[in-house]
Amino acid sequence: MTVRIVHKNSTAEDKRPTPGQLANGEIAVNLSEAGAFLSVKDTAGNIQQVGGIKVSDSAPANPVLGTLWVDSDDNTLYVHDGSTWRKVAGGSGGSGQNVVAGDGLESTQSGSTVTLSVVGGPGIVVVSADDWVAVDLQADGDRTGGNGLELTSADEAGQLRGKIATPADLGVVRVDDSTIKIDADGVINAEIPQALNFK
Repeated sequence: MTVRIVHKNSTAEDKRPTPGQLANGEIAVNLSEAGAFLSVKDTAGNIQQVGGIKVSDSAPANPVLGTLWVDSDDNTLYVHDGSTWRKVAGGSGGSGQNVVAGDGLESTQSGSTVTLSVVGGPGIVVVSADDWVAVDLQADGDRTGGNGLELTSADEAGQLRGKIATPADLGVVRVDDSTIKIDADGVINAEIPQALNFK
């Protein structure tokens, strides 16, 4: 003679028993096609969910400790700790991982895909059509720089400029005199404020 054992069960989506409906050691079964699972009563008299993962774009209703849910919008796995949903870290889908774009980068995210992009700025050229990044060696609108240029964070946060001359190396010399003028072609002119007397 065959004995059939039927557990307390429900076909309603996300329906879990109340603590008063289960005895210690008794199992309740949810049979919903949206996400089947088992429920038990723990030693504190609370209902916990055992197994079963619901995959949907919205969180399960009335979750209890141990409820698992995959958000189908971003493929992220969550577990309920009895009071709030916690994202499960370490999955290959990127959930739980933080991607921080540092200086000169920006990040965008679509679902579980994070894209890092180089941001153009002083001295940096991004040619997105050709998918490459270059250092801009153009000193100004007409002249192209060469070995005498340097990137410096002291001047407008990393702009390209000519190297400042030192006693040992040639370079750019700054004129700190209002009577000496340098035009765009590099010609130096001295303005004399009064007439000179020759003896």
